[in-house]
Amino acid sequence: MKKLKLASSSVYLYLLGTFVSNLGDGIFTLIISKILYDKTGSVSAFGLVLIIQNVASFMLNLLAGYIADIKKPQFISEIADSLRGIMIILGIIFLRLSNNIIVVLMILMLILNLIVPFFRAANFKIIASIQRGSLGLLPLNGLRSSLNQSGQLLGVAIATPLIAFNLTIPALLIDALTFFTSFICTIFLKFNKEHPVQIKVSDNKLKKMYFEWFKLLRALFISKKLLLLVFFSSIDSVIVAFINLMEIKYATVILKNSVYLTALDGFFALGAMLNFTIIYLLFERFNFSEVSWSGLFFQALAFIGLTLTSSIYIATIFIFIIGIFNGASQSLFQTQLHTSFDETMKGKISSLRDAMVAFSNLIMIPVFSRLLNFNLYIAFWIFALCILASSISVFLIFRLKML
Repeated sequence: MKKLKLASSSVYLYLLGTFVSNLGDGIFTLIISKILYDKTGSVSAFGLVLIIQNVASFMLNLLAGYIADIKKPQFISEIADSLRGIMIILGIIFLRLSNNIIVVLMILMLILNLIVPFFRAANFKIIASIQRGSLGLLPLNGLRSSLNQSGQLLGVAIATPLIAFNLTIPALLIDALTFFTSFICTIFLKFNKEHPVQIKVSDNKLKKMYFEWFKLLRALFISKKLLLLVFFSSIDSVIVAFINLMEIKYATVILKNSVYLTALDGFFALGAMLNFTIIYLLFERFNFSEVSWSGLFFQALAFIGLTLTSSIYIATIFIFIIGIFNGASQSLFQTQLHTSFDETMKGKISSLRDAMVAFSNLIMIPVFSRLLNFNLYIAFWIFALCILASSISVFLIFRLKML
């Protein structure tokens, strides 16, 4: 709270917009998952939703990152928020006119996911260039990560009773209002005086986009440490996707009660919301190279711990540990990305990271869906060992400077 007092008004507006936008995401995600499960009786339908999200993200990230670097990110963010709000209003109208609620929601979800890559690339640039007052970039990223989780958690809390009473349209209306609120917050943001140098766009825009991406990728392959930085920054997001995939079966098979899914999801979100405590107590006191490995390391240990207990109380402690180190690790890597690349590259770097997340999820979701169905313990141990190997790699590369 002391650090937050040092922030500017733009930080408060940015954090408010982040919170309400994620509140809307929480509402919409719950609507999709609940209705699909009720209509199909299978979690595979929600797995399909995750795959569609990642395919859309992977396909559009190259374009989104390029546009974020040649246009004002504030303007792109405003367009993305307003379009998402408008699309949901149109979705409400079609829901009133159509009897096939699944088709309408799936089409709406697809359209919204086509907009998200542009919002994320622009948002990545905004956070590094808004006026922050005396607040550091790492604490701001930590607060942003906390509000991402708390917004989604509150969104689920708001949507649950509405859906229970079959009030899908009021829930979607609240969702639309959150995006319009985020749009208004973005309008009033103030930025540092040093405006980023914009890329000059030639007549052949497709050729120029190819050239800019080629230039960036060439630089990354020359400096392998920067390329690996982008790759390792994507792993925490893959961990979140794995948690979404495994929670329902873990609660049912290991904890013997599917109701415990709520506790697992809630304690993960609570941990992610409190990630700034790890940032304040640990990450701010050391250089990136000294602590970058620790977030993945403790998450790997907690996943192993989940296989060793059938107690809901101990399980929630482990899932809380995963949440708090996941949020802190994401904030740490994102801050390092902000400080490692100049303004003309930040949009493409954000999109490249998101593309890596999407590609990894497209591999991870089908593989670990099968493993979870075959043997939950084997799936957990393989995933934990993969994260542990990533942590050791980060330690060798950034701490011991093997490259």
